[in-house]
Amino acid sequence: INWHTIYWSFEMQFLAALFVLKWEFGKDAIMWTQARLDEFFANSAEGSKLLFGESYRDHYMIFGALPIVFLTNATLTILYYLGAMQFLVKVIGTFLSFVLDTSPIESMSVAAGIFLEGITAILTLRPYLPYVSKSQLFLIITSVFASLGGAYLAILSSLGVSLEYLIPAMLVSAPATFAVCKLMVPETHYKAGHKIMDNLDLAEDEKSKYANVLDAAQTGATSMLSLVGNVATVAFAFFSYIAWINKTLTWFGDRVGIDHFSIELISSYILYPVALMMGIEPDDCRNVAMLLGYRIGVNNIIAFFKLTDLKINKAKYTHYMLVTNGTGPVFNDGDDIVLGLWNDTLKSGFITDRSEAIVTYCLCGFSSFLSVAITIGIMFTLVPNRKAWISKVSVACLIAGNIANCMTGCFASIFY
Repeated sequence: INWHTIYWSFEMQFLAALFVLKWEFGKDAIMWTQARLDEFFANSAEGSKLLFGESYRDHYMIFGALPIVFLTNATLTILYYLGAMQFLVKVIGTFLSFVLDTSPIESMSVAAGIFLEGITAILTLRPYLPYVSKSQLFLIITSVFASLGGAYLAILSSLGVSLEYLIPAMLVSAPATFAVCKLMVPETHYKAGHKIMDNLDLAEDEKSKYANVLDAAQTGATSMLSLVGNVATVAFAFFSYIAWINKTLTWFGDRVGIDHFSIELISSYILYPVALMMGIEPDDCRNVAMLLGYRIGVNNIIAFFKLTDLKINKAKYTHYMLVTNGTGPVFNDGDDIVLGLWNDTLKSGFITDRSEAIVTYCLCGFSSFLSVAITIGIMFTLVPNRKAWISKVSVACLIAGNIANCMTGCFASIFY
């Protein structure tokens, strides 16, 4: 084990968290970035109005939130065509490689994951994959599970998830990937992959795909059709299945004396210790554990949907107490909160601002069984000579990604 890499991974994560969460300049930089991104994402509303009319907000998820990805990825592809993204990724990757004593290829994979959706980040590094060591390949796969990516940043922002949390989470989680992976699968060939970078020009490889800037923009936008379709399909299918499973579990629970028996109830107990160890308040641990269960069992998009529901519940509760001057009757019905005067039930209640911040950091990664299936299938195509080994370590990569994300949540809990 290269303890230099382990130590500086933790140190970099701590310093990154300190910079974006405690230092005024860092917080101001994040807020400025958030404001600029909000302004940029808002432009997608004009496209939604053009295609779906002024009433597109009536079905905002499908007509407002998801189409933002087209604008975002078109912009990223233009930046790749111009070489700007490669330069930025290479600078960050080189810096990480220098500080952490890791190879440029794996450092670049983590750096690319900050800006790009995980699979896309891997595809940009596809020329290097046949040459990497097992430890490096393990880290590259895990970086998919531990990262979020710019395209999903747009979707989550449109759903009401605060960029104030999402942007720092993308930065803070990167060093954690190195620490976890190099402990689980230590590098035995420290210099493997260094020479590869000298022989392959990623910028030229990416630029040769497109005829000009317009072609890059068009290709970038249309390439997201499958992603949008995948998100919409998965959300529809799994929300429907979750509803069916919960009704079945509730039916069974009613007959054996277990109230409100559901997926949420099961995961809220199984993952309760994880939430508690991240520094979540005990009263919020079960809700946070429920969100972690959704992230692992389905994917983080579903978990963020549920987090949005909790935020809406909190807003309703706050408004109710404001309107009633804090005197309105409130009842607990299991895990639900009933607003007496409004006869409104807040399913699963809500969580505090601090818990929301911590769990948002923790959810910024695709560490789910669904992601494993998708990623491993793609890796089989890109590195066919290592199918058996990739299959063997796939669950370990999932575990590593979850640990890295939970570490990010832990660092957030220190400073919130």
